Amino acid sequence: YFQELGRQTGKVTVERYDRLVSAQLAQKYQVQRDGTVVLVRAGDDASATGAAAEKSGKFEIDTDFDKARRQTGKLRILDQTVNTELLKLVREKRKAYLTVGHGEINDPDSLPAQVRARFPDAKAMVIKAILGQLNYEVKTLPTIDLNREVPADATLVMALGPKLPFEPGELNTLAGYLDRGGRVLIAVDPQGDFELGPLAGYFGVSVDRHLIHDDKNYTPERGQPTDKMLALTNGFSSHPATTSLSRGAANQAILLQTSGALIEQDFSGPAAAAAEKPKRTIIIRSMSDAWLDLDGNHAFDAPAEKRDRYSIGAAIEGPKPKKPDGTDGEPWRALVFADNDLFADRLFRTLTGQQGLDTNSRTLPDDSIRWLGGEEAFAGIVNTEKENEVRQTKRQQARWCVATTLFVPVLVVGLGLAYALSYRRRRPLAVAKMEKTS
Repeated sequence: YFQELGRQTGKVTVERYDRLVSAQLAQKYQVQRDGTVVLVRAGDDASATGAAAEKSGKFEIDTDFDKARRQTGKLRILDQTVNTELLKLVREKRKAYLTVGHGEINDPDSLPAQVRARFPDAKAMVIKAILGQLNYEVKTLPTIDLNREVPADATLVMALGPKLPFEPGELNTLAGYLDRGGRVLIAVDPQGDFELGPLAGYFGVSVDRHLIHDDKNYTPERGQPTDKMLALTNGFSSHPATTSLSRGAANQAILLQTSGALIEQDFSGPAAAAAEKPKRTIIIRSMSDAWLDLDGNHAFDAPAEKRDRYSIGAAIEGPKPKKPDGTDGEPWRALVFADNDLFADRLFRTLTGQQGLDTNSRTLPDDSIRWLGGEEAFAGIVNTEKENEVRQTKRQQARWCVATTLFVPVLVVGLGLAYALSYRRRRPLAVAKMEKTS
């Protein structure tokens, strides 16, 4: 793995040491077990020497190959582990601020008891873990602070499924943060009361809160009409925020658990007044069989309801601002989604019956965070041999049903008939041979 990494990049040198023979080196990097991988980045100043001139990180792999290859072994997530450790070496830790106090999926306890029953339980352990893997420190941004300003050390701000509306001061603070080149991700819960307010003018989108349904591409979990809300889609653009999803689009759909739709509109406010308009890209759409359920009966009712490819996610990039010295500054960036469940934890089961946690959107959080942070050059598929979730559409389940209830019995009967006919052909020959012998 490391030799190939060095061959493709030309920037990796692989060295092997015996920790007992090279005791001084082992002590320097605090290596106490065989199978330890130490990643070392040399200092930027070629003349600098000593430990202060370099950065290092390490992780361990079991020297028993069979153990290392197990489902929980480090080899199955080697590429992910190396990516995480390398990010710690190539740049300093960044800060991601998650808003709290509005019933976000990262702060469900902030919902009043009388309101909590309206919404299903949702948590955000996975997205926090992803931020950690990408070398971000996760911090909270409560209402009292957001009403004043976004902290100066914030690399990005995330509002993950707020159920309660933001105060006008909070929305204005986020707008001011964008004016300074800020980075924002907002995942709207269409069943909540959160409104984009003045941010809709910056983003050029509003949210239609009617839920997307699909009776052709969905996950039939309960066998009820409400299953049509569990729509699947592989409609991804080639934007950096969906790099990995678009590469595997033919075989990798994501789940829209309870999704609204984004409605494109004209830019307004400071975004419209700028000489250069923001650039808006729709990065996720539903399948063409989807519709917005206007009357809540979970059935398609034409002509009032229309099948279409509805917008789910949008990436917006503002114009480059001019600095006092006349040079171009960094443009603001934003991602807006009409489904907060794309970033919520989801318990899944693998083919072997093991359970795990993931998000409905697979690799979307990783690439979204990279694009917001200006690190889209690192976006792409991180290889892993962990088992994937078993997820089938209605059509796929129908095919399996036909295969197991019709094709397999027919195959067994066919093999039985073939054997019987073959036996009958051989038997007269055997009898004739016996008669001749006698």
